[in-house]
Amino acid sequence: MAKRNGRSIQYMIENKMFSHVFQPIYDLQEWEIFGYEALIRTNQFPNAESFILLARQLNYLYLLDTASIQLAIESIKMYNIKLFINIFPSTLVHPLFSPFLEMLNSSVPIKQNIVFEINESEKIFDYRLFKKSVEQLKELNYLVALDDFGKNDSRPDKILDLEPNFVKLDKSLANQLKKKEGNQKIIEKILVHCESKKSKVVLEGIEREEDLAAAKALGVHFGQGYLLGEPVLLKEIYD
Repeated sequence: MAKRNGRSIQYMIENKMFSHVFQPIYDLQEWEIFGYEALIRTNQFPNAESFILLARQLNYLYLLDTASIQLAIESIKMYNIKLFINIFPSTLVHPLFSPFLEMLNSSVPIKQNIVFEINESEKIFDYRLFKKSVEQLKELNYLVALDDFGKNDSRPDKILDLEPNFVKLDKSLANQLKKKEGNQKIIEKILVHCESKKSKVVLEGIEREEDLAAAKALGVHFGQGYLLGEPVLLKEIYD
């Protein structure tokens, strides 16, 4: 069964039997679209999470990550937009990632339009190698975001150490932000850390007007969520 599943998911990835939808990220001060996050979708699984989970369990996560990066970048080649693309820490430290980046470089016209959004849900086993990979991305003029920050054991000192361009706060912090003083205080502390390293903060999961107002009042730079815009196909953005 595992072998059959492995062959099936490998076939899906290699033949790019998945696509992306794009969710807007708003500049909350200028009130305009700053960029888009590319989110995986496939008809073969009930949701993207189950697809990614199986790829991880069967050791195809690197293959999926790199295929997704290539497909997303190819999709937006014609457009001058900021694109946030998810990537897992295990992909960053994979021995084939450095050669992959070299190959990718030739196909990316404006590297500062690409933001590698590092998923915080995966444990980092070799932090020194991980940090070196993050530094390599920045040296090549790509931008870096820490995703789902504030969830589980996210540490503020990671912001100081990695100096990401963006810190994306977990959607749980946006839920009833107006009413939850604890969440407000967490965001305020993260904003202070980010200010010291010139990192910009993106609050994910904004679904209520009052929470949007609270985020703006706190000084959050960017926002993302269904209130601001649902994930859509690229052609729906530019038609």
